[in-house]
Amino acid sequence: MKKLAIAALVSLGLGASFSASAAGTAVPTDGSKITNADCSLLSDSVKVNLSSNVKGAYSCNDATNTIKVGTCHDAGSRTDTLTCKVIGTDDSVDPPVDSYNHASCTAADEVITGVTDYKGFFASSSGGSVGDAFLGGACTQTQLNAHWHFD
Repeated sequence: MKKLAIAALVSLGLGASFSASAAGTAVPTDGSKITNADCSLLSDSVKVNLSSNVKGAYSCNDATNTIKVGTCHDAGSRTDTLTCKVIGTDDSVDPPVDSYNHASCTAADEVITGVTDYKGFFASSSGGSVGDAFLGGACTQTQLNAHWHFD
């Protein structure tokens, strides 16, 4: 699943910029492409292929020139722990700070324990790595699109 998220980021064009969005947008599953009209930071249209039962979402933010991508699988990971990873930069504060895969994280490689929950995998073109995050429920397109990572 981590490879899917990385591939999606590469496909979306890491240097591109995006239109502001408060929630994730579903990656098309009908074979259509994501175009510059969908994400103004793309210079070329891209097609993202997801494996069976994998949901994908993305967001574009012109103001921060950032693409965010998330994926989850219907039968995906369900645990009560995750390891903190930097999954981008939060440019909403000055100076910008690392954005982690969980609100309680203060450093990479900390282990966060919570309630057993489904996980998704998230990344950002602003740097960092692919990190797992609790979904707050089952892997559905609605749950993925609404994830705090896309705020």
